Amino acid sequence: MGGECGDGSASADCTDGRVHFSPANLITMPHRALEAAATTRMVQRIFADAAHFTVHAALPAHLMFADEGGANHMRMSAGPGAPGVEIYVHGPAEGARFPCRQTRAASEAIARRHGIGAPIFAGQAQAAIDAGAFHNDVVAVAHENVLLFHEHAFSDKQGLLRAITLAAEGLFEPLFIEIAEADLPLAAAVSSYLFNSQIVSPPGADRMTLILPEEAREDDCSRAAIERIAQSNGPIGGFEYLNLHQSMRNGGGPACLRLRVELTDVELAAATPGFMLTPTLIESLECWVRRHYRETLAPAELAEPALITETRAALDELTRVLPLGSDFYDFQRT
Repeated sequence: MGGECGDGSASADCTDGRVHFSPANLITMPHRALEAAATTRMVQRIFADAAHFTVHAALPAHLMFADEGGANHMRMSAGPGAPGVEIYVHGPAEGARFPCRQTRAASEAIARRHGIGAPIFAGQAQAAIDAGAFHNDVVAVAHENVLLFHEHAFSDKQGLLRAITLAAEGLFEPLFIEIAEADLPLAAAVSSYLFNSQIVSPPGADRMTLILPEEAREDDCSRAAIERIAQSNGPIGGFEYLNLHQSMRNGGGPACLRLRVELTDVELAAATPGFMLTPTLIESLECWVRRHYRETLAPAELAEPALITETRAALDELTRVLPLGSDFYDFQRT
């Protein structure tokens, strides 16, 4: 599930010992607010086992509870299976140049309904939002015990780092990697999507790897900052660039898949079969795309009734490629 589509919490962090999911209401973007109902149905069908999972409804569709999910949520821990520290980042309540895409009230409601014992709430810096970082994942990224962030990511940087250190006491030693404005101007951080990346721990490797879009290599300041991180003998020792130009043109980088909700082996086995990505499923999805995706779509074609029939046929077939059922979409139930 993409970072903006919703939020989730590992069972190790929830008081009832179950994995919790909350689809995002995406209320500040009317064209995306339409997604919430389908996302909820999707997550309910994947994680239907109530003994292990709880799927909540999206928060009320009110600007007070504007919620854009995992794009504004980070988790730090000692490693797989260990309890972690949940960090929720929100925008300013008022006086902003742009609408607040994630309110503190929404973040508090998500943490409360998920049963997070000691969540941390942090404000995103106004400068970052004004520069175009509507989501925290454009200026910060966390993985296990590492937090990589821009100097101007948070409104109270020192307060947040103290809170994380205190919450992590007895669980893990947090490692903070800050990239200064002098080394990477905020505008370049946003345009290059350096922080809109994934940090991963390759099996058997001593250090982590940073997965980034090509745009981060093409920007001189961004590339230099990445190389300094890798050469510093810190926790991140490698980096890989991927060609994500199509996704980037639509406003998304590697972090659009950053909603990583940790599951135990038992929980993974309890998820509905048929949704986990396998070579067979990849092949089936690629065949579906080749059959149904248009390479071009002219504005005039949007008015053609045949496009509705064509789209519904594609979606109906998709509910057989994935075990969604023949009643997943509204048109299938009418």
